[in-house]
Amino acid sequence: MKRTVLFAALAAVALVPATSDAAPKKKERTETLSYTLPTGVTSPAVSGATCGDPVRACLNVSLGKDEKYIKFSVKDSTGLKVGIQYFAGETNDDYQSVQTICGEGKSTFKKPSMVSFRIALDNSCAGIPTQGKLTVVISNLP
Repeated sequence: MKRTVLFAALAAVALVPATSDAAPKKKERTETLSYTLPTGVTSPAVSGATCGDPVRACLNVSLGKDEKYIKFSVKDSTGLKVGIQYFAGETNDDYQSVQTICGEGKSTFKKPSMVSFRIALDNSCAGIPTQGKLTVVISNLP
């Protein structure tokens, strides 16, 4: 009798759904920009220019409520690393920061609703951009 009650109790516990204390799942999305010289290139000397400028090829990425983590990389047809500039702001003309990175990078954003990327000439990179693809992966978790 005790065994029957024990098995019945264990079966009842197994059927009761567990409350969800599970860690959140990582959600990712990918955005890309294909570029060809000379349109996609910006010199660090004009880094104040925004992505609204029609001469530059930019990738504007709107961040969702939970999206705070971004990884980005560029693959140029030369096979060499080339420069990437990125800007964080509330709109595509409201940049709070300008960063120039060689080849690839990652960043965490707390508040901005938009991040924009463009291919740039960067003295720390071996390559001069010709044509290729910029890839940005946006996620809710690192």
